[in-house]
Amino acid sequence: MSEVERGTEREVTEPLGFQKITKINILLNIISLIDGYRINRCPDFRRLDDNIKKGVLGRAFAEKWKNIRKVLWRIGTFPKNIPNVNKMMTLRILTHIAGLILMLVASSIVIASLFLTLDRLILYIGLAMYAIGTSVLGFAMLLRRRIAIKIAEYYYEDHDRWKREQAYLRGVVQQLIDGLIRYLRQRKKMGNDKVLNQVEKDTPLKKYQKLMSKYMIRMYNIDYTGLIVVKKPNAFRKHYEVVPKIF
Repeated sequence: MSEVERGTEREVTEPLGFQKITKINILLNIISLIDGYRINRCPDFRRLDDNIKKGVLGRAFAEKWKNIRKVLWRIGTFPKNIPNVNKMMTLRILTHIAGLILMLVASSIVIASLFLTLDRLILYIGLAMYAIGTSVLGFAMLLRRRIAIKIAEYYYEDHDRWKREQAYLRGVVQQLIDGLIRYLRQRKKMGNDKVLNQVEKDTPLKKYQKLMSKYMIRMYNIDYTGLIVVKKPNAFRKHYEVVPKIF
C-alpha cells in the first residue's frame, strides 16, 4: 500500500477533533453537502468554505477540510470531461435566461393592458409571449434533467475510479454525525438546549419529529449509523430528512 493510500485510510478513521460547535447550522449543512457529493450532487461550497477556514468547526477540522475540499473539487469538476455536457449546460443557462426575460416582459404587457387603455392585440401578444416563455423554461428544465442523467450515467459507468473518494467522503460524514451526536448529548446533559429539554417527556416518534425544526439534515444516502429517518423521498422530494439519534 502506498503512502497516499495509508494517509487516506488514516483520514477516514481518525477523529475530527472538534469539541464545541459555535454554529450548528454550518455543521448540518456540511454533512448534507458532503453526502450529496457522494451521488454527484455538487453545489458550490465556497460560502461554507470561509466559515470552516475561520475555525467555526474547530481548528482540527479546518486542517482536514483542506483534503476534503480537494476530493469535492475533483468530483465536482469531472463533468467537464463528459462529451457535449458543457454545450448542454451553456444551452440550458441561455434558455433559462431567455424564458425568464420573455415571462417578465409578457407579465408587464399583460398588467399594463389591464390598467391602461391599450389595443386588445397588445394583450394577446403579451399572453402569447408568456406562453412561449413558459415553454422555453420547460425546455430548460428538461435540459437540466437530461444533463443530470448523462452525468449520473457517466459517473456510474466509471464508478471504480471513484471508490476511494466514496469511501473517504462516507467516512468523513460518519465522523461528523458522530461528533454532532456527542455534542448534542452533551448539551442535553447540561440542560442548555431548549429544544432538547422540551422533548424530554415526549414519545420517541414525537421527539424526533420536533427535532426536525432545529436539527434536520437533508441526506441522499442513509448508509450511516446514528441517524433517524423522519421523512423519505417522494415524487417532489429526492432526499431523506433525518435527525441525529440522541435518545
